[in-house]
Amino acid sequence: MSSEFDEYESIVNCMIKSKLLLLLLASTILTSSLFSQVNIQWQNSFDNATNVDQSIGIVVDNGGNSYVTGTSWNGTDYDIVTIKYDPSGVQDWVATYDGGSFYPDEARGITIDKFGFIYVTGHTETTGGVSVDYDIITIKYDPANGNEIWNDINAGTANFDQSGGIVTDTLDNVYVIGTLENGAGNNDVVILKYNGAGALQWSDTYDNGLANIHFGRKIKTDREGNVYALAEVSTSSNFTDYAVIKYDVSSTGNIDWSQTYDADGAIDTPKDIYIDTLGNVYVTGGSFTSNLALKEDYYTVKINGSNGNEIWDALYNQFEFLRHQRMLIQIKR
Repeated sequence: MSSEFDEYESIVNCMIKSKLLLLLLASTILTSSLFSQVNIQWQNSFDNATNVDQSIGIVVDNGGNSYVTGTSWNGTDYDIVTIKYDPSGVQDWVATYDGGSFYPDEARGITIDKFGFIYVTGHTETTGGVSVDYDIITIKYDPANGNEIWNDINAGTANFDQSGGIVTDTLDNVYVIGTLENGAGNNDVVILKYNGAGALQWSDTYDNGLANIHFGRKIKTDREGNVYALAEVSTSSNFTDYAVIKYDVSSTGNIDWSQTYDADGAIDTPKDIYIDTLGNVYVTGGSFTSNLALKEDYYTVKINGSNGNEIWDALYNQFEFLRHQRMLIQIKR
């Protein structure tokens, strides 16, 4: 009984200390705000119709122009809409992709190459009939005027295939990660490589050795052009783990290494990936740890980029029985 009380008292004391720290932080921020003001340089909004318009990503070029992509209601269904703003926030152009069906076209990622060309990925319904078939689409835009240079729809499966993210490398190649739905309860991660002209160079799928539900989440490249795909994969115990799959710069779709990472034997949901200048890989997301399944913690892992070995991992929680929002890594180079 005494040990249980001591444990309870320890938790309460930790919570009190955390709240005191939050109060101190809030006081510091409030005091600081009296001496400094955040000046909004510009702001703009896009309202296509009286319904939901939702952006999902932004990139900025060397001239200070910004490009936003998202999904926008056209009065009948949803389209992929990409917008360019000049450095003063003035809307320069709007580019719309409409698959033509009564089903939504959804954006899932945007990137920019070293020449300033804009690439958007998402998924689109391709049948327009009773049998719904979503496929991954990749689009290249001219930054000067928003004209579509090319698009490619990856046929994938006859089910709900969805895109997860997009990135370019220094050689003008484009990589897309997504999910192929093979059937009920059976998804594979898919990685697609295009050249700058839109020709598919190779594609590869990953399933962690199990016919189960897996999702392609994000994709990044390092300075040498190696590719790192981030996935959420099912395990033999019907939970999920982080997975990182590496393809080296000379790869034709053959995996260099793949590793899974598990916080505590329960549900791990990866959200973002970052590669530093030394080639180390950082992954972050959430984990429902097995000792308390109702609580999700931050779960972050540092990985050796040459072999996939874990360097360290860290769990963060604040005794809150709430689901944390997704977290992005932003580390200055």
